[in-house]
Amino acid sequence: MTEPEVLDISELCTKYPRRWMAVRVLSREEDSGQPARVEVITANADMYSARLGLDKQEYCILYTGPIPEEKHVLMY
Repeated sequence: MTEPEVLDISELCTKYPRRWMAVRVLSREEDSGQPARVEVITANADMYSARLGLDKQEYCILYTGPIPEEKHVLMY
């Protein structure tokens, strides 16, 4: 069994640029509450399939790229 990949958010964005990532949140920034350190569950995450098999530990889906600057952005 391999060790889980644990990264800071900046490391995550560098290693997996412009990808949807399913991650388990290990720690949060004190001031903003945003994830600071995470364990990678999967890259190129499909939000629905990533949830399968997860227990009730805290996890989230993150996009590691920049937010598009077009006039319309759809987020759900």
